[in-house]
Amino acid sequence: MSTTMAEPQLESTIAPVHVPRPFTRRSWILLACLVLVAAWYAGQYLRFGWFPHDEGAFALTAEHVLHGEVPHRDFDEIYTGGLSYVNAGAMRLFGENMVAMRYPIYAVFLAWVAAVFLLARRFLSDVGAALLALLLIAISYPNYTAAAPSWYNLFLATFGILALFRFMEGGRLRWIFICGVLGGLSFLIKVSGLYFVAAALCFLLFREQEEDAAETSTRVRLLPFVILALGVVFVLQVWKTIAWHIHPRFIFHFIVPSALIIATLVQREFKGHFISELRRLRRLVQLTSVLLAGTLLPVALYLVPYIRSGALHSFLSGVFVLPIRRAWFAAYPPEGFDNLLASGALVALLVYGVTTRWGSEPRWLRNGLRAFVIFALVAAYQLHPAYHILWSAVTLLVPLSVFAVVLWFDRLDADSVQRQRLFLLTACLGICGLIRFPFASPIYLLYVLPLVPLVWIAMAATRPQWSRLVFGMAGILYGLFFFVCVTPSFITNMGIRYKPLIVERWDDARVGGLRVPAEDRKIYEQIVQLVAQHSHSDYIYAAPDCPQIYFLTNKRQPDRVMFDFFDEDRTAHRERILSALDEHKVDVAVILNRPAFSYPLEPRLRAELIWRYPEMVQVGDFEVRWAW
Repeated sequence: MSTTMAEPQLESTIAPVHVPRPFTRRSWILLACLVLVAAWYAGQYLRFGWFPHDEGAFALTAEHVLHGEVPHRDFDEIYTGGLSYVNAGAMRLFGENMVAMRYPIYAVFLAWVAAVFLLARRFLSDVGAALLALLLIAISYPNYTAAAPSWYNLFLATFGILALFRFMEGGRLRWIFICGVLGGLSFLIKVSGLYFVAAALCFLLFREQEEDAAETSTRVRLLPFVILALGVVFVLQVWKTIAWHIHPRFIFHFIVPSALIIATLVQREFKGHFISELRRLRRLVQLTSVLLAGTLLPVALYLVPYIRSGALHSFLSGVFVLPIRRAWFAAYPPEGFDNLLASGALVALLVYGVTTRWGSEPRWLRNGLRAFVIFALVAAYQLHPAYHILWSAVTLLVPLSVFAVVLWFDRLDADSVQRQRLFLLTACLGICGLIRFPFASPIYLLYVLPLVPLVWIAMAATRPQWSRLVFGMAGILYGLFFFVCVTPSFITNMGIRYKPLIVERWDDARVGGLRVPAEDRKIYEQIVQLVAQHSHSDYIYAAPDCPQIYFLTNKRQPDRVMFDFFDEDRTAHRERILSALDEHKVDVAVILNRPAFSYPLEPRLRAELIWRYPEMVQVGDFEVRWAW
C-alpha cells in the first residue's frame, strides 16, 4: 500500500514498518548450526583445485604489494587493486603461499551465510530460512574456493541488500550510508562492484516513488522526463559496454534485464501521481547523496597514495581503460537460446508455485515432482545429457526471472515494503548480472545465481498462500544436484558433465597445500626445478600470461605487464622486454606456447629469446630456456 504524504519531511527516521521477527533461542541455534555446516562444507573444498594463471595473478599482485609497490602505478593490476591488499594482508599473516589468500574470502563467505539467513527470515520461517541458506551455500562459493574478486562482489552486494532492508524497516539514513560504503569496497575489489551501486540507486528512486505517491497530481511534471533521460543514458552505456559483442544472446543476457528495470521505473513515473516535484527532488537528492557519500568514502581513502604521488591517471587508466582490452581477449559468450525450453519449463514451474495454494496441488503433480527429483539426480550422476539438461535449466534464469517479476509486478496485491524488497532484489539480480560480461563461463553464473532464489521467494511472499511443495522440490533438486554432481567436478567440467576432479596435495612452500591435478603438479615442479638449476638472477622472463611461474619460482618479473594482451603496441612491447632482460641480467625464459588469453609470443621476440637462451627443455606446453 503506497503512502500518501501531503507534507513530506526529509527526516533521518520514519516510523518503522515490517520490523523483522526478534531472534529466539531456536533462531540462534539454527544460525549457529548453519554457519558450522557452511564452515565444514566449504572447508572440505578450501584447498581444492586451481586455475594456475588465476592463482598466480592473485599471488603475484599481492607479492608486489608486500614489496611496497602500488597497483596500477608500479605494476599492471588486473582489477581495481583492493583485492591485492587483502591478499597481501593474508600472506603477511599466514605466509606467502597460495592458500593464504583463500582464508579472507572463506571468512567473508561465512558472514555471507549469516546475512542470507537474516534476509530469508523476512520471507520464511526460521527453518525455511535455514533450508534456503543451505541451497545458496550449495550453489555458491564451495564450487570455486579461490580468492576470486567476483565472490567479494556477490557477498558485499548481499550485505548491501541487507543494509537496505534495514533502512526499509526503520528509515534510518545510516543504513543507506553503510550500503554505499559496501558498494565502494566492492568497487575497490573489482570495478563490477559499481553494478550494485547502480542497482541501489534504482531502488532509491523506486522507494521515493512509493513514499511520495499521492491520489492526484495537477502540476506539470518534468521529473518523469529527467528519469527517462537518465534511464536511456544508463541503458545506452550498457549497450556501449558490449558494443563490440552485439549478438542476440548478449542483448538478452546483458541489456534486456537492465532495460526492464529502467522501464519499470519510467513506467511508474509516467503513470503514477506524486506530490510536489520540488519536494520529491529534495528527497531524491538526500537519499542518493547519502549513498554516494558512503560509496566515495573508501574510494577516496584508497586514492590518497595515488594523489600524493601524482599517479591518479595510472589508476584511472588501469581501472577504466585496460579492462576494454580484457573484453577483447578474455571473452566467453553467454548461453544461447537452445536452453530456452529447459529454462522456460523451470520458470513456468516457479510461476505455478507462486500462484498455487499450498496443499491444493493435484496428487499426480506431487507424486510426479518427487519421482522426477529422484530420477533426475540419478540420471545426472550417470548420464551427461541428463546433467546438461539440469544445468541448462538455470543458464537463462537471470534474464527470465527479471522478466517474470516485471510482468508480475502490476498484479501484486502487496504492501509497499514487500514491493520495495522485491524490486531491490530484482534490480540487483538484473544489473549485477552484468558481472558475467565479457567472460560468461559457467562459473560466472554462480556469481549472481544465489540472488535468483531470493527473488522468487520474495515474489512468493507477496501472496498469502504459495506452494511450498513446488519451491521445496526445486530447492532439493538443485541443492543435491550441485552437492553431488557439480561441486566435485570443479569448474573444468561445470556445465558439461559430472566428472570429479582427481587431485593430490601439493605441499610446496609457495603453494601451501593446494590439492591440484597430478599432471599440473608434475609440470610445475619440473619448471621450478629447472629454473632453480639454471637461473642466477633474481629475475626470469615468463610469457605470455604466466604470473604463476614468477610466484612458484620465487622470481621477479622484469616488466610490469602480467598478461600480454594489456600491451597494445607489440613492437614497443618487444623492445621494452629485451631492454628489461638486459637490465636485470635475466638468464632463464619460460615460454607458454598455448596461452589462455593473449596471442602467442610475437615471432621476432620469440626468435630473439631462442637466440639468447638456446638450451631448452619442453615441459608440457612450456619451453624452459636458458643461456649456456
